[in-house]
Amino acid sequence: MNVLYLGYYDVPGYNRRVSLAGVTMMDYISSAIQQVGYKCVILSAAQSLDNKSAEIVELNDGREAVFLSSFKSAHRYNIFKRAYLKIRRKMELYRMLDKEVKEGSVLLVYHSLAYINTLRRLRRKKKFTLVLQVCEIYADVLQDTKMREKELKWIDEADAYIFSTSSLAQNLNKKNKLNLVCLGTYKVEEKLINNDKNEYIHVVYAGTFDSRKGGQAAVAAAAFLPSGYHMHIIGFGSDEEVTLLKKQIDDVSKGSSCKLTYDGCFSGQKYIDFIQSCDIGLCTQNPDADFNATSFPSKILSYMSNGLHVVSARIPAILNSSVGDLITYYDVQTPKAIATAILKVNLSNDGKEQARIKELDSAFKEDVKLMFKVLISAK
Repeated sequence: MNVLYLGYYDVPGYNRRVSLAGVTMMDYISSAIQQVGYKCVILSAAQSLDNKSAEIVELNDGREAVFLSSFKSAHRYNIFKRAYLKIRRKMELYRMLDKEVKEGSVLLVYHSLAYINTLRRLRRKKKFTLVLQVCEIYADVLQDTKMREKELKWIDEADAYIFSTSSLAQNLNKKNKLNLVCLGTYKVEEKLINNDKNEYIHVVYAGTFDSRKGGQAAVAAAAFLPSGYHMHIIGFGSDEEVTLLKKQIDDVSKGSSCKLTYDGCFSGQKYIDFIQSCDIGLCTQNPDADFNATSFPSKILSYMSNGLHVVSARIPAILNSSVGDLITYYDVQTPKAIATAILKVNLSNDGKEQARIKELDSAFKEDVKLMFKVLISAK
């Protein structure tokens, strides 16, 4: 029996526009589904910067990725062509889903506001089981009250769920439907790099440069760290966000004893190699942002699965999670408080983080096996 999995997915060399964190999450969950006995077919709606035909890619573990055809983006001032392309992409998405989703199929969807109308239309045509993977309430990020009402109504229409936090499960699963929780990727990476004799203690912020997510806060904290520390900033953002962050790094470096560098954006094995050369991973997003009440930052598990210690703002979704007891917290969003927490980290390499991730991996795969067994047998 196949499980279909819709989301914005990419593989190296195909150059689709995606969230790296989202791809990592989809890779882990699709692999887990495959490992417990169900063939997983990934349906990717991700676009490229250029025109591309629909593609099918066989992955090395038996999974299959089906890529939607892609159309070159129009100039931002060409509003008519942009509107035309938006409609065409939705038509192509519906056509792909209508072809791949059969009567009685199980479709796992990485929740996106962009899919709502298309999936509702498809559900009017054929009966299938809809499992929503909900990692955050996007209307909270957008601060759009009207959109939030629409989003919550759609989430309620699903048949089952994979939530990223227990808080989301409690808040959204009002009808007590079949559900499980996955904080992020529980894939433990083999530790390939040993930092024991390095002259620096390496601290890394990895992720988006969106001002709400903490990249700027990490840079500012470097001003309060001593000379034995090296703060690395890696990740992605708009051209403007990257330029502003680089300027902030230059300004802070002039008065800081801590070494501070922007090292670029990495994915795949290059990302793993880079963060394994570090000792401490930072999750410094603004704790006052609305989405933090329910959203768990996937970078925390990425750090832990590679053997790093983690410093984070004291956010309920993190504190109350299954890895919350392994994190060093700070309580106020100031550069000095972040730096103080970094200095408190116990750097003894006792392997607690990776051991916990292994436990979560085993438990999640058992939950996945049971969930899809129930969903498939109920058809």
